Amino acid sequence: MTSGQYPVNLNELTTWLAEDDANSREARVERLQELLVILPGPFEEFLAFNGGEETLNCFLEVRRCYLDGSYIAVVLLSLLYIERELAAVLYAGGWGKPQNRPQLSKILNEACNRGLISNRDKEVFGKLADIRNSYAHFRSPCSDESLMVRSDKQNDFPREVLAKDARCALETMYRLLRRSGAPLLTEG
Repeated sequence: MTSGQYPVNLNELTTWLAEDDANSREARVERLQELLVILPGPFEEFLAFNGGEETLNCFLEVRRCYLDGSYIAVVLLSLLYIERELAAVLYAGGWGKPQNRPQLSKILNEACNRGLISNRDKEVFGKLADIRNSYAHFRSPCSDESLMVRSDKQNDFPREVLAKDARCALETMYRLLRRSGAPLLTEG
């Protein structure tokens, strides 16, 4: 298939996906090795989530996004997992009303006050929220939170800054994930 042409039938689509898979396989294998260090399996024990189907899907999708190198999606989904999981536990414990949509900061404060997470967890989750916000909300190119300024300060390529943020997000998500499905612990 020549450059600029898009596949139109099933055979062309299959060939296109096979070529893309072959071209990206080595990088995906490297990311899989990283992922298995950050989120060690087996994952069968994590199939019950306090946040329900949405939280389960966050967990499943965040791993796939990391494998594919979709680093911004990893950051967004990791924090979405944390927010939904904590809010669900708090709600089950009598906090809030169904129509309420509390801000993440309120969820973190309440979870910390109730002993669901430690002060350290609250701090780590808050830092991840800052990273997420820098991607989810416009920042001036000269802002200290912008990818280009962060890249310059870290003396790293923007793509590597994104990758580091994604790894940080997975590690942060795992702080909560490994305690889900049972009463949340404050240490670990």
